[in-house]
Amino acid sequence: LQEELDKWRKQHIEQLSNQMKEVRGGLDSKLISDLEAAREEYREKLTLSLEKCRAEAKTRRDERIAKETEELTEKTEESLATVRRDSTLKLQQQIGAERERLKQRMEDTREVHQ
Repeated sequence: LQEELDKWRKQHIEQLSNQMKEVRGGLDSKLISDLEAAREEYREKLTLSLEKCRAEAKTRRDERIAKETEELTEKTEESLATVRRDSTLKLQQQIGAERERLKQRMEDTREVHQ
């Protein structure tokens, strides 16, 4: 009877051991599957985050370029206005000097004729 009991116990222990291995294997598979799913979800979140960061960086860069372009345009317009003003003043001075020379020549011509 003891032998049969030992044999039965040994069989059940072996059966339970095999069942535990199957359960552990199933749990390992489930754990691996869950980890892979979590890794994929994390990868997707990181990808979205990276894309968002790139878009924000591009927006900031575009805004900076637009601001710099606007500043350069303003400076260029100011420079052009200064050049126009200076050129106009110079031309007005030259015209004024030419008028004075012509007046003087006309007076000189009158004096000669008188």
